[in-house]
Amino acid sequence: MHPKVRARCQEVKQMSKTMAIPIPSTKTLVVFAPHPDDAEIFCGGTILKYLAIGFRAVIICVTSGNRGHLTIPPEELARIRESEARRSAVIADVELVWLGWEDTQVEANLDNRQQIIEALRGIEPDLVLCPDLNDYHVDHREVGRLVTDASYLLGVPQLKTDSEACPPPQIYFYESHGGIGFSPEIWVDISPFFTKKLTMLECHKSQIEWLKEHDGFDLLAYTEAKDRWHGFQSGCQYAEVFRPYRVFPVRCEELI
Repeated sequence: MHPKVRARCQEVKQMSKTMAIPIPSTKTLVVFAPHPDDAEIFCGGTILKYLAIGFRAVIICVTSGNRGHLTIPPEELARIRESEARRSAVIADVELVWLGWEDTQVEANLDNRQQIIEALRGIEPDLVLCPDLNDYHVDHREVGRLVTDASYLLGVPQLKTDSEACPPPQIYFYESHGGIGFSPEIWVDISPFFTKKLTMLECHKSQIEWLKEHDGFDLLAYTEAKDRWHGFQSGCQYAEVFRPYRVFPVRCEELI
């Protein structure tokens, strides 16, 4: 057995089942954002919370979001949205990996899966947060599928990438837009970090503008209401919600 795999097995056995995402000793969190701003909307407070306890945190932004505006041309919008994402990352002091795929064009195919495998092997995360497989947006669903399809394959040494094989991380889905069809199992109290989360989200001015003009939708108000509701559910002021991706190998406590 690979030494890292053996170490992970021992770590998993020692974890207790609580109403929080488990904290492994090696402390690396990866958040997949299909578009710039998705990480902030659904995981921004959790990212900040884990950074505060010493985690390394990486946002992998899959697409450039270059079609999310009524008037700005795609090429120009891609540059704007990358700049917005990088400003947000600086506020959080989080690493940003920019894949720059075409907005609305994500497919869970072999070539894209290989890119996701390489990206994850290069980081060797312990925890991964990604979109739910039943999300409203095709890019979100396909990214969730790419991540889950890649997870086991990370540890297959004969599947070659530039980086070496590594153990699969624990994966958690963040909620779908509006929480439709999503049954949370984990509530993370982000109350001390909510104001900073909104500051990060405010960096995405082009997306805030687009949603107001195209959908009559106030992104900041939605995010505040969503997180406040989840806080009400869990006895705190603000919370973000997740559910685990349950496949082999599962945490031992979940079988008791």
